[in-house]
Amino acid sequence: EGNHDSESKKYIKSFSSWSQLKEIKYNGRRFVLCHYPMRSWNGSNNGSVLLFGHCHNRCKTYNLSFDVGVDVPENNYAPVSVDEIIRRIKIRELEMKANGRIKEEEINGKKHLVYYQDDCEFLAPGRARNK
Repeated sequence: EGNHDSESKKYIKSFSSWSQLKEIKYNGRRFVLCHYPMRSWNGSNNGSVLLFGHCHNRCKTYNLSFDVGVDVPENNYAPVSVDEIIRRIKIRELEMKANGRIKEEEINGKKHLVYYQDDCEFLAPGRARNK
């Protein structure tokens, strides 16, 4: 549901559910679906993906966040297919790895991939630093 959807609410019974925020898993990866963009979202430091709208192509996307609004030129002014989203994720992950924003780290004796947001650092409990 978007903030301009008052007319479309009459069709709400056509859907099994609706919400401003939804989390799903697809092929083992978490996706956070939200009308609004977020700087950080559930699992963003573990490779989850944010799909959002609302901005009408005016908000910067961060790492694994993608503006999937139908008014975005990159989306050809149409809904974005799952295959296209997966393609974009692969490209973005390559860029992040090249820029040192995906790192393998040992946490509690196990190796994990940690996804660092551009200027946000996610630190494991007990690893916080004073700046």
